[in-house]
Amino acid sequence: MFVPGYLRDINLQNYSRIAVAFSGGLDSSVLLHSLTSISEYKKRVFAIHVNHGLSPNSNSWTKHCEKFCCDLGINLISLTIDLKNSSINENLLRQARYKALFSCLKEGDVLCTAHHQDDHIETILFRILRGTGIKGLAGIEKYSQMEGFDLIRPLINYSKKDLLDYAKKFKVN
Repeated sequence: MFVPGYLRDINLQNYSRIAVAFSGGLDSSVLLHSLTSISEYKKRVFAIHVNHGLSPNSNSWTKHCEKFCCDLGINLISLTIDLKNSSINENLLRQARYKALFSCLKEGDVLCTAHHQDDHIETILFRILRGTGIKGLAGIEKYSQMEGFDLIRPLINYSKKDLLDYAKKFKVN
């Protein structure tokens, strides 16, 4: 069972601000909710929502994110990226999303994403199917660096079921 207190083990006190990549879906909502429930983190947490503008529901997701953050009492940076004239693929979307996310960070910040254990397993399976090497078998790392910033995945040791249980218990989403 996932409980917010476990997040104290990832040493977020070393960062001036804690950014959460916030899609508005269950996983990132649980991450954001749990981080803001820890008093020593709440004042430093903010969310970044990236609207790809590709779905007819994109604007309603942005509004959902705005309300969720308002209810938690935290700041939200909402960005829109324009990929309409590009050949869209998963890799391009991920690159554009990370570029947008990192554009909001300052020195001393950390970016947290809501990747969980099921994402980790899926990533390893996809990499095996593509013929990955040894490094690819490691899957999603809990701690890494991108663009000169620390990137932490606090939920990587928890299953989707753990997150669903948390969401139900705390009425998240």
